Amino acid sequence: NVLEDSGNGWLKIQYGQGEAYVSSQYVNISASIPMANGTVTASLLNIRQQPSLNGAVIAQAPNGAVLNILDTSDSYWFKVRYGTVEGYAASEYINTSVRQVYNQTSRSGYVDRSSNAALIEYAKQFLGLPYVYGGSTPAGFDCSGFVQYVFKQFGTNLSRTTYTQVNEGTYVPKDQLQMGDLVFFAPGGNVNHVGIYISDGNFIHSTHTGDVLKISSLSTGYYSTNYYIARRVR
Repeated sequence: NVLEDSGNGWLKIQYGQGEAYVSSQYVNISASIPMANGTVTASLLNIRQQPSLNGAVIAQAPNGAVLNILDTSDSYWFKVRYGTVEGYAASEYINTSVRQVYNQTSRSGYVDRSSNAALIEYAKQFLGLPYVYGGSTPAGFDCSGFVQYVFKQFGTNLSRTTYTQVNEGTYVPKDQLQMGDLVFFAPGGNVNHVGIYISDGNFIHSTHTGDVLKISSLSTGYYSTNYYIARRVR
């Protein structure tokens, strides 16, 4: 996957789970196949190792999760990527009308950086990934690693930790939150968690050890009582 063309003869690429640089001399970008996106319409969609009901379930994607669609040659089983997992999912539970975010044929990069709606759509593809302490790549994220990684894909460079991200950008009152704002939580006054505001009182975040990357509400439970501040960074 071609991520960026620096214009100096080098391409930034994603290969497997890693990112690296290769000489553009040996890559035919025009031959790249666009990667479409789809959203899960089932409450929980099984992703299988083979295109069959007998295939082992290797991942499960929740309702609303964004899948990268790699192959639609089988009208019933789509080959998909969900986070770092590639497998097969029943096409009847995938809505392919989602606007395409990836475009491997573009020399300017693969992410639409025009809006925070695109940023949120991109972030949702990681729903269901297990929390990894210290993680900052699609192999696994902690809370601030997830925020840093997503915003970097859209040209906004943030610091690495929750404790420093809370000082970036500008203050936003809770009743004026907009899509893409960072929301922070501080039990006992100690900032220890961050997520990205979506809309309608919800935010997306990599939770904690033993849990997964998910969407939660700001209005109930822990995240209501421990809400601290919001910052706008783009």
